[in-house]
Amino acid sequence: MHADKHIVVTDHSNLFRRLLRLMLESAGLHRITETEHYHETLKILRTHKVDLLLLEYELNGFCGLDFIRQIRSGQSGVNKEVPIIILTDPLGEEWLDQKIAGQVIAAGASACLTKPISLKKFLPTILEALAQEPHVVHEPKHVVAPFGFAAAFRQSLERLNNVFMPVPQIF
Repeated sequence: MHADKHIVVTDHSNLFRRLLRLMLESAGLHRITETEHYHETLKILRTHKVDLLLLEYELNGFCGLDFIRQIRSGQSGVNKEVPIIILTDPLGEEWLDQKIAGQVIAAGASACLTKPISLKKFLPTILEALAQEPHVVHEPKHVVAPFGFAAAFRQSLERLNNVFMPVPQIF
């Protein structure tokens, strides 16, 4: 169904990109390109057909909000209608998370997901974004993963330890 879709994952954390890749692959999505910087993402968007962009909100001092605006303006030489899902770190206050989500949705993102990402909420959001028709206005979606998910996320990272590298203590 969506196996041929090309997804670009842009995040500063190699480990988090790998985790997202595993989550996407579990849903049968295997055309995944990982990038660490916005300029790499722009290069990919200019040279390849991309069906979905997963984008970290704040990356190396640059703001995802500005990046969304650049894409949506049509002046960057890329498909300005590519669905974008923003990934944010929790800011500690739900109202602040919701404010950021509102801003990125208003700028043209399809959804805003707060880390840590729950597989249960992640995959439906991805599949919905992949199914979007161009120029269709959708109800904004902001998903905040429960803080209790940290233990499950840690377990996932520990399982990855056998495959990739030692897991740093992040919790």
